[in-house]
Amino acid sequence: MFHSFDKGALLSTFDSADSATSLFGSVFSALAEDKVFSDALRRSGTTLRFIHSNPECRFFISGDGVVTGGEVPEYATLTFMMSSDTAHALWSGQLSFPAGVTSGKIRIFGKVSKVLEVMPVLTPVLFLYPKAAAEAGIPVPSN
Repeated sequence: MFHSFDKGALLSTFDSADSATSLFGSVFSALAEDKVFSDALRRSGTTLRFIHSNPECRFFISGDGVVTGGEVPEYATLTFMMSSDTAHALWSGQLSFPAGVTSGKIRIFGKVSKVLEVMPVLTPVLFLYPKAAAEAGIPVPSN
């Protein structure tokens, strides 16, 4: 049987948009249940929108919880754009946030002051994500 060669599909960490959305959605939903995190977003009036590509995955986070897929609003205080593989590398500790931004792998739309404000409250994702990825059967390299 002949299979066409699709370099992106062969190298992607995720086999589908559903698997990426499920994993990232579950991790950020767990974070949103943390009162320190949700209160910090509410106090600052900050909302976050993540747009991933290859495969496509979208989610929106506010102090009220997480929305995924087609229900994601078009506006957020901060929007982070990156590939799903870059997000995997970021949250599994293989790529630092500054290196991702300076290399152009992570693009951010919004005020720098808001980015600096929100980064500390996103730190728990570095602990939540590797465990959730491993449970989902997604390989996580050891640091």
